[in-house]
Amino acid sequence: MSGVPRTFADISRLSAYKDLRATVAERSRPVIAFIGSGLSAHSGLPSWSALKSELLRELRDKAARAASSTEARKLADEADSIAGMSNSWAAFGRLETALGRTTYQAIIRNNLSPADTLDIPPVYDSLWRTPIDGVVSVNLDNFVKRSFSEVYPGRDLKWFVGNQAARLAKILHSGHRFAYSLHGSIDDTQSWVFTNEQLHALYKTSGYKAMLTGIFTTYTVLFLGISADDTAVGSPLEQLARTGIQGPTHYWLTDRLDSKTETWAEDAGIRILPYLLLGNDHSIVREVLNDLSSAVGTEIEAPPVLLASGDPATPLPSSEDLVVKPLPEIRKLLNDRAIELLNGPDGENAYEQFLLKYEEAVHRAWFIPSSPGQKELFGYRLGERVARGAFGQVYRSRDTKGREVAVKVLLEEIMHDTKLLASFRRGVQAMRILEHQHVDGMVAYEQASEIPAFVVMNWIEGPNLSQAKEAGLLATLWVGDSDS
Repeated sequence: MSGVPRTFADISRLSAYKDLRATVAERSRPVIAFIGSGLSAHSGLPSWSALKSELLRELRDKAARAASSTEARKLADEADSIAGMSNSWAAFGRLETALGRTTYQAIIRNNLSPADTLDIPPVYDSLWRTPIDGVVSVNLDNFVKRSFSEVYPGRDLKWFVGNQAARLAKILHSGHRFAYSLHGSIDDTQSWVFTNEQLHALYKTSGYKAMLTGIFTTYTVLFLGISADDTAVGSPLEQLARTGIQGPTHYWLTDRLDSKTETWAEDAGIRILPYLLLGNDHSIVREVLNDLSSAVGTEIEAPPVLLASGDPATPLPSSEDLVVKPLPEIRKLLNDRAIELLNGPDGENAYEQFLLKYEEAVHRAWFIPSSPGQKELFGYRLGERVARGAFGQVYRSRDTKGREVAVKVLLEEIMHDTKLLASFRRGVQAMRILEHQHVDGMVAYEQASEIPAFVVMNWIEGPNLSQAKEAGLLATLWVGDSDS
């Protein structure tokens, strides 16, 4: 056990952690956290095993109150049998039957409801301060929602419970941060998932499999305070592995150190970040999150993305006059001024003020009409939208000579995210450098723009497009990537 990480410094030296940190720092792929009761443990809320013990205590009390010795013995034997069960899903199902639904639900609610008033464990704030897109939780408590409101007061969090999987699937790549309570909310007993019967019903929920497939094939997932090989989480990963669909690598921060866990994780596409648990001290989890939140991409020279002429001699009309001009002229004039400002002494600050002053015109510039004859960006005719990710969308398009190209347009809301815009510019600059150096395997870069922010590259025909879309393999678009 001497080689097992004991401190954050030990974990930070692992190649798996370096890869995870690079993914977060460079935003090369969207990241979500998949969390379990381990993150809520220090609040005083019971774990699954502690909750099971509370239910067993109530069952034994019921046996002691039984009207007949026969009934008392039957209930006591059932309690002893359930106590020896290792499968929590089956155990909770039998507890619900033995106690009766009303008592069973009351015991669970009484044990978990204090989460609405308890102090939020600091690890949740650390979680939301990392650059993640969302949280999937198997907990019934409201710490995820409460913490988001504290970290980002006034910001909108899209929140869903297990049986709303179809709704979540539709917003996964919308750019909105989300929280998904996989096993329900304490306030809604109909949403609870504690038993095999409830778990199987969840699997049959409309959109559930598509939602999980979308998450595991397009996001990098960081598992925290959870057993990733639990039936509810591990089964979908195993099914994906059996189908041959290869998603991104996922990561599991865990104190489980047995070889069986490691073997399962390798087969499921997960890299383990192990640590040696000393007593009940899981503070290393928060240290990992705090480090990830401070991760920043490698800074390379990232000049403004120049497509328009950048000629400052053309005077820019007022916002009211500009917004009524033809769309191509709006885009050209805005880009000309953008280049001038970004190359100026006040750079990004002046550009941000410019975006606010010309907000309506910028919105018009980002607008892509639905009519095929009008879907054009600086001479590129946009065709079928083949992918939409957390930060943008990809169009199969043609240039002025009729050649097929891929046009990747960032979502409009990204324009006020300075980090993402910087990442976009770094990506474009890197592609320019690689294109200039004729690097083998590099998809040829052609052009890019600031308003709207988009990049044009050669179209590379890959796998059957419809199959790829069905598998969710085209669902992610990250600024600065190089896939068509």
